[in-house]
Amino acid sequence: MRQIKNIIMKKVTFILFLIFIIRVFNGCCRCGNETTTIHFNAMSIVQNDDINSHGELVNYVADTMLNSRFSFTVALYDTNIAPNQYYFSNVLSQFSFTTANATTCDCYNLFRFDEEIVKVSIYNLYELSPAIPANTDVSAYFAINSKESLLYKTIDKAISEINTRRTNVYPSLEIQFFCTETIQNDSAQFIVNVELSNNITLSAFTPIVYLVAPKYN
Repeated sequence: MRQIKNIIMKKVTFILFLIFIIRVFNGCCRCGNETTTIHFNAMSIVQNDDINSHGELVNYVADTMLNSRFSFTVALYDTNIAPNQYYFSNVLSQFSFTTANATTCDCYNLFRFDEEIVKVSIYNLYELSPAIPANTDVSAYFAINSKESLLYKTIDKAISEINTRRTNVYPSLEIQFFCTETIQNDSAQFIVNVELSNNITLSAFTPIVYLVAPKYN
């Protein structure tokens, strides 16, 4: 009988010890709600490579692209915030022991965009087709890709969703644009204007790209 009681007591002690360890871990694993405010004051554009074997877009510096797959990525950012701040915020959190809540469980330092995007307009510097001459507002011929769902959305719908979310783990906002038309020209370049809610408009040119038709076997 005494042996049974000893066994029960050991099990109870072990369970209580586990509960204590779990509570201590949770107590040291509290993520903060602080956000760093981002004020967009700069913009850059890179063209996208074709979709790779993993279904992801790869940015590259080559100047040739298929005329039916023209795409580029617009990046909005704050020049006062280091672009690698996301990386350091995570690395430092894993090695900081200055507070009781040193362990942050890979908590992400969220950045909040202070401005909303009011409008995005895209103008072509080269003719897209005989029906679409140069210096035309071709925004309607572009769609935006959502990384979460991999769906293509109109610019207006995608911008509305971005304005609703307005937070990111990176101190920048990247938007992928895809031309829905096959470009009937051997060259392409565009200027993209992003109008913000603070009455500032950021503009940038896409790289000049030489277009080729896809080769079908």
